[in-house]
Amino acid sequence: MQAKHSAVVLTLAILLPTLLLIAVPANAAGVEEGRSVSWLKETLDSTSEVRQSVSVIVDTNGYVHVSYYSGKTSTLMYETNDQQLWTSYEVDGQTGTGSYNSIDIGMNGNVVIAYYDSNNLDLKLATRADTGSAWQTSTLDSDGDVGKYCSVATDGNGNGAVSYYDSTNEKLKFFSLIGGNANIEVVDDMNPGSTSLSYFSNGTTVITYMEKGSYKLKYAMKSNGDWTYGMVNNVPVGVASSSHTDWQDNLHVAYFNASNAMLCYAKWTNGAWTYAYPDPDTVISECVSIRPDVLGNVHISYYAAAHNDLKYATNLNGLWTNEVLDANGNQGIKNAIGVDNYTKVHVVYVDSTNNLLNHITNSQATWDIEALAPSMVGAGENNSLAVDSSGVSHVAFSDPTNGSLYYGNDDNGTWNIALVDVGGVGQNPSITILDNGTIYISYYDFTKKQLKLAWNFGSGWYNDTVDSSNNVGKYSAIASIDEDIYVVYSDDGADNLKWAVRKSGSWIINLLVDTNKVDPGLDMTMTADGNLHLAYFNDKQLNYGKYDGTNWNLAVVDNAFPCGVSASIGVNANSQIFISYYVQDAGENGIRLAWGTTGNWKYQWVMPKDTAGPGYSNALAFDSTGAPHVAFINEARPSTLGVSNFYYGLWSNGTLDYDAITGKVSADSDSSGRVHVVYYDSTNQSLKLATMVIVPSAPLSLSVLTGDSFVQLSWSAPTTTGGAPVTTYLISRGNSESTVRPYLTVTGTMYNDTGLVNDIPYYYTVKAINTEGASPSSNQVSATPQGEGGGDSIDYTMIIIAAIVGVVVVAVVVLLLRRRG
Repeated sequence: MQAKHSAVVLTLAILLPTLLLIAVPANAAGVEEGRSVSWLKETLDSTSEVRQSVSVIVDTNGYVHVSYYSGKTSTLMYETNDQQLWTSYEVDGQTGTGSYNSIDIGMNGNVVIAYYDSNNLDLKLATRADTGSAWQTSTLDSDGDVGKYCSVATDGNGNGAVSYYDSTNEKLKFFSLIGGNANIEVVDDMNPGSTSLSYFSNGTTVITYMEKGSYKLKYAMKSNGDWTYGMVNNVPVGVASSSHTDWQDNLHVAYFNASNAMLCYAKWTNGAWTYAYPDPDTVISECVSIRPDVLGNVHISYYAAAHNDLKYATNLNGLWTNEVLDANGNQGIKNAIGVDNYTKVHVVYVDSTNNLLNHITNSQATWDIEALAPSMVGAGENNSLAVDSSGVSHVAFSDPTNGSLYYGNDDNGTWNIALVDVGGVGQNPSITILDNGTIYISYYDFTKKQLKLAWNFGSGWYNDTVDSSNNVGKYSAIASIDEDIYVVYSDDGADNLKWAVRKSGSWIINLLVDTNKVDPGLDMTMTADGNLHLAYFNDKQLNYGKYDGTNWNLAVVDNAFPCGVSASIGVNANSQIFISYYVQDAGENGIRLAWGTTGNWKYQWVMPKDTAGPGYSNALAFDSTGAPHVAFINEARPSTLGVSNFYYGLWSNGTLDYDAITGKVSADSDSSGRVHVVYYDSTNQSLKLATMVIVPSAPLSLSVLTGDSFVQLSWSAPTTTGGAPVTTYLISRGNSESTVRPYLTVTGTMYNDTGLVNDIPYYYTVKAINTEGASPSSNQVSATPQGEGGGDSIDYTMIIIAAIVGVVVVAVVVLLLRRRG
């Protein structure tokens, strides 16, 4: 045992500086305004007239799998994003299949769906080995009218089972497949209503259902071949209930209390039940779905009957909270909830007003919001943002009260604000950062109606006039190539476009577009290959320009709709060019996205045009996967700050800030893929920064030491926290590479796993956890604890004996030498 303690002390001594570093965020907020969770909503299927039944499961990689019933074709459908795009498939083309369905994923990654065949009154099963392979369907039970209210689950050994209702005999039935052998048995008498099937870690089966006669919610458990029974709660329940076990072997149950129409929650732990009312003020009915996360917290989606709303309740922060997820029409009368490998929620539900299949999630939807300069009331409607490689935000903004240009950054965890220029200046700034850290800002001098440039050197700011012509530079975009400064800007009198480059301290000015039809709004970016990419409007058309260091190549991108006012261009990590831009067509507003290359542009609506559509300002940035995110002013709310994420091929929309947002929105992302958005809150007359919170990067260098019945794990903290401190680490353990499952959480960067069986291999991974979720896994390690004479343990008894023997030998030698002397 002493060897373990010595190793602990040594490891702590090595890792203590790292622990101290991650305890304090490297870039804390200046003035904290709060944390915003912008639930992101999208429509998965708008053509199948979805109704009756939906089911969802989230796999270990975070991909979402959905089964549902198409009212248009009366067939079972399946949709997933496991290939980076949402794709739908018909599972069983036979008419009348799938009006009840339940989905799960087996240990081998196979997708399984249990469902009801209403034509033949049978219980059926569909399986798919992997993406792209054909669905294999089979009939599990055809004895009478069987298969309604089915629930499918697979245990830790990959064995599958289905609980379901036998309408002919009013029985709860159970189909199991163990070792390739199928078995059907009657479990109990039951009333029509939900059945929920899951497993405990030891393989014990548990089913919840409504007992016949009493209408009470009951459970049945099967262990060692025998069923035992009990009541979840001694009250009548409705047809809506849902249950699921967690990895700590608790059973969680959500159900409808028929006596008071309330949402109820019950938790079974070691044979004892506890109860709660997650939403005591809401009448529920029709549908409820529950899932625990890996920390044992609970997430419930349910239908609020009084207002036809989809709602969500959780005890994630220790106390029950609830909120409306969708209240636009009749939403969620059928719904199902899934949880990813930490705490992020995916709810799939039916929009009964329009017969749509919708998906809403809080994944990639958490933002930290702070005020940049709260004492500078009214400053910031005109702004520009650039984020450097260290994740520091740099903002240029104007103060119309005193006609000044300011610059701020959040280096060292606090906002540092500096005055750049005064005298009726600062409108429509554009900011860029050189590799050497020099900041350049192009901006408009309203007094002289000229374009100016400012830059920092040492502790001071300097400025210069770029173009001394009259009436130029109201709109500009700045970038740099090899420390040469390029500015594209408006010739406001002639409605043309000009560009200027500063080489060796001198400006060279050129005419870029001379159509006399250039409209306000432009943006420019520079890529690693030294090319400039420009988006601008000409004659109400979106145009693109590329400068290769010698020539500009210009082309029309979109002439299908009249557009202008606001454009944002970017190139993601995959070298794809994206442009978001504002459309105003016959009184309808919208935001479109174009991407691709000259002559090969593709288009999609970020926010479709509508009479109460999104506003005039939008800004584009990319996450670590290269997916675009567009922040915009949404006038329909009115004037809130909206955000659209390109979530696996579909645009999902949410709201970041519900205050009245005006002026310009700017966006950029850092090297870890966190999106930053700067905007002006006119309600509080404050310039704000919203920063996306993401999961940490993976823990580093997981290693092991072994000894007698123990394995000692140690690792290094992740290089990035994702914007929120790492609070815990989730250790997963198994006896093979493929059976590693969540085991426990710890707060430090080491753990001594004791009480193990010697000579049996154990496999481990570790994930870092912050408020947004769990990081990718660390490297996987394996270790085999060994008894005496094995592993890295030290037998101190033998050392002591050897030491005593050594002392005796030395004493004898000394005595012999003395005698000789």
